[in-house]
Amino acid sequence: MIVRKNSDKYFIGACEDIIYKLPDDYLGVIYFNDVLEHLTDSYSVLANIKGKHSRKGAIISAFPNIDTIGYSRI
Repeated sequence: MIVRKNSDKYFIGACEDIIYKLPDDYLGVIYFNDVLEHLTDSYSVLANIKGKHSRKGAIISAFPNIDTIGYSRI
C-alpha cells in the first residue's frame, strides 16, 4: 500500500470512528474529496475535525457536480 511507504502514520476506517485518535493541532491540511455527502452526519464530522488541524492549517472540501448525477459520459 502506497500510504505505508510514504507516511509516518495513517488511519484506515470511517472518519467518524478515528477523529478522536488524532491529536489536536496535528494536521496541516485536511482534504475531503467527495466525502462529506456520503457521511451520516457531516456537520458533526466537521465540528470534530476542526480542532485537529494546526493553527495555520486548512480544511478543503470538494463536492461532485450535482448537475451530472444520473448522467454518464463516454
